[in-house]
Amino acid sequence: MGTSEEKIGSCEARYRDFLAKNGLFFTRARALILEAVLQRSDHFSVDDLLFEMQQLGMRVSRATLYRSLAQMAAAGVLSEVDLGRGQIHYETVDHPDHEHLICRSCNRVFETESEELTEAIRKLSEREGFTPSSIKLQIFGICQECGSSKQKTRS
Repeated sequence: MGTSEEKIGSCEARYRDFLAKNGLFFTRARALILEAVLQRSDHFSVDDLLFEMQQLGMRVSRATLYRSLAQMAAAGVLSEVDLGRGQIHYETVDHPDHEHLICRSCNRVFETESEELTEAIRKLSEREGFTPSSIKLQIFGICQECGSSKQKTRS
């Protein structure tokens, strides 16, 4: 997307436009939340962001965070990701297409990119006359480390 300033400006413009169309204002709290969100490069939950903002001395309520993150997702700034942990996680939409491999044993999330999978999805979409706007793929299983430790305990 270009420089960090361009990314922030583009996301802020998209968010401001969404808020204005819905009769809402770009408040100081929303600006602080947007800034904190755009500085992250990982998946995060409301609790993760709340803790981080509190550590930095930013005062924001959990309810405000929930509402703001939902608005940012609706505005196309964030993408909601279900990592199978009983709560929604978020990531910025400019994150390159990738897959999530989620270990059901240790709960680690591995991000991976597959050109072969991307090409297969492109061909499938083309064959069906479908234009995807986003692709989310979560694969649940057991990671190599957890699988190895289970093998050792059986021996």
